[in-house]
Amino acid sequence: GTFPLRVLTTLTMMASAMKACLFAAVVALWIHSADCFVPGAMFAPMKLSHMSSNNVDILAGSRKRGTSRSLGSLSMGTLGGFSMPNKLDAIVVASGKAAAATSQATTFAAVAATLFATAQGFPALVAASLAVSSIGFIRSNWFFSLGYGLSMVAMACLSLWHFSAASTIPRVALLHVCFVIAWGVRLSGFLAWRELFANKEWRTKTFAKKKQSPFFKKVMTWCFVAVFDALLFSPALFHLQSPTRFERAAYLGVAMQFVGLQLEAGADSQKSAWKAQNPTSPCRSGFYKLSRHANYLGEIIFWAGTYVAGVGSLTGAVQWTTATVGLAAILLVMLAASKNLDARQAIKYKDDPEYAEYVQKTPC
Repeated sequence: GTFPLRVLTTLTMMASAMKACLFAAVVALWIHSADCFVPGAMFAPMKLSHMSSNNVDILAGSRKRGTSRSLGSLSMGTLGGFSMPNKLDAIVVASGKAAAATSQATTFAAVAATLFATAQGFPALVAASLAVSSIGFIRSNWFFSLGYGLSMVAMACLSLWHFSAASTIPRVALLHVCFVIAWGVRLSGFLAWRELFANKEWRTKTFAKKKQSPFFKKVMTWCFVAVFDALLFSPALFHLQSPTRFERAAYLGVAMQFVGLQLEAGADSQKSAWKAQNPTSPCRSGFYKLSRHANYLGEIIFWAGTYVAGVGSLTGAVQWTTATVGLAAILLVMLAASKNLDARQAIKYKDDPEYAEYVQKTPC
């Protein structure tokens, strides 16, 4: 029946959200307890014993030509003219390639360190968001959907990688950032599922609305969402930069993140299950009995928790302004989205008396 299907779908989506939370907690505790997790150490320069880079290049060239070169002809003074077996030759060539890859990784680490050392680390967040949200050039709405969630994952992972290499990160800060990762993974997965496997009517409506925006407009949108995402994530960045002065407030913020994530995930699953059975009527079950926009409410609670968890680490006018502007921005976006959705539904369901009663009894 319809009701068991809704219950099953809701439980499945809630379980997915719980898995995301568990994943975040496991990652946080593993990073906190593993002394070997120092990403910067992985990029220490590799040394080839008794072999110069020139010799490695010559060996690589000989392998490409299909000839066997003796190590004595390359470095007689070092190894006394002994022939180099083919297997050892291949190992040295592979080591040379590994050294080149390590050099590239070291360059990336240096660039990231420079960005994090500039302007409170904000440029590093913008760069990560720009890189990931560029998928919006494929489809414009992905700037705000898939790019939004994946940008949070990218910024969080980059920040954890950078700061864990320099020092030990407090557990509450790890939980703070890892919940952002869980939120981004959950949202991106849900949006991808909705675009690929949601009911046919929704997909048809979405693709019918698709329009190719001018390239300049796409670039402006790309830059805007990158800055917006960075502002929103900034409390977590500042928490990684300096320990919180109010640990209880930080844990309260993490708890708010958990509640917001569960509410948003549950509301999305309930609405999807409802639309699969009732594509022409608004969802009025589950969390939507308490709020007409329960998924938006969950997102507001989550980002308010992200802000609260980082408040104890904010120092100076720049950090306070950056974090507060990010919170204010998401509040304005969610309120505007709620208002627009109410306006559209008022027109769409103007002849439905049940909807009118639902609006009167249920808060926004």
